[in-house]
Amino acid sequence: MAILTNEEYNTLWTAPAPIGFGQIGCPPCYHEYLQREIYAQDFLDLYIGEPTFIRVPIPVQGGVEFYVQITGNPILGGLGIPPHPTLVLSHGGNEYLLIDYPYPWTPAELNVERYIRKILIAEAAPPQNPRIAIYGANNIQNSYFYNYQHNNITPYFSDPCTAFAIPAGAKRDRLITLADGGVVLLDLFPFALNYTSAFRNNLNLTGITNSFFNNVGNIYSVTNRVLEKIANHLMCIDFINGTNSVLIAPPIISFHLAHQINIIPVVMDTNPLIFTIGENLPGHNPLTPDGRLFFDIPAETALADMQIPLGKKPFTIRVPRYICSAYDGSGQRPHPFFINNALL
Repeated sequence: MAILTNEEYNTLWTAPAPIGFGQIGCPPCYHEYLQREIYAQDFLDLYIGEPTFIRVPIPVQGGVEFYVQITGNPILGGLGIPPHPTLVLSHGGNEYLLIDYPYPWTPAELNVERYIRKILIAEAAPPQNPRIAIYGANNIQNSYFYNYQHNNITPYFSDPCTAFAIPAGAKRDRLITLADGGVVLLDLFPFALNYTSAFRNNLNLTGITNSFFNNVGNIYSVTNRVLEKIANHLMCIDFINGTNSVLIAPPIISFHLAHQINIIPVVMDTNPLIFTIGENLPGHNPLTPDGRLFFDIPAETALADMQIPLGKKPFTIRVPRYICSAYDGSGQRPHPFFINNALL
């Protein structure tokens, strides 16, 4: 798997647009980024069939904490991970990265044939609330998609679960069921920020959003990460023949990318996720006189007889299968109905 080195992470933060964010000063915590990558890889292990990051239990003040060894690790060892007062531990001559829990899956849970069939493209992980103590997780407030102990369940987890009919239950079990259905979530950006509308608009206008989506010169682009998964044989065999993807980022980001997919044919040629852009969803209407794009919801659905505004735009766009699932009326959140429609 490809994890950004400390240097690459900092470069993506400071490099000028469109490759980087063009920011001054320190980026969001690199060590927390590494933790998120490990939890995401835990999930991908359900497709690989074997563990990637074995945990090491180490006695600490008040009990036992779980770590992944950095020293000598074939993935982490070459990343240039700097010291951290609470997240990196020196013990017995080795360096270790703190992780919230032991390895999550049993051998039986790994020993199931699974392939990626549906890719959800989100914006970025939420900022992590501070740990309650030096060694104490803050699970009630935190909400990272792949951390099964983060119990603040936001629409970015619950709405895909609703869309794919994932039964209620423990988050760990629901993650397994999502993997059984071939679902994977990818964030566009590696930086956990409170993204504002003004900041999102700047990402769009300066080409940064496009770069992190589809630029093969951007090491973290969605294109490169999907190509890596294809190369590692994690995608189902019929992926290039119709497995679908859906944008579940907030509308400013999702609408921008949906528009780019429609107007720039090169996206079709270079991004392995894009297959058809000429197909409209049932009941799609063109731009209305007040400048809004609407869907008429088919009568047989639970949202029958409702018109849902998808955002005020100065252009008319066709709605491809690769579609944004958020809409203005949802309060900047995805919606199970549109996730389902995008993946028809």
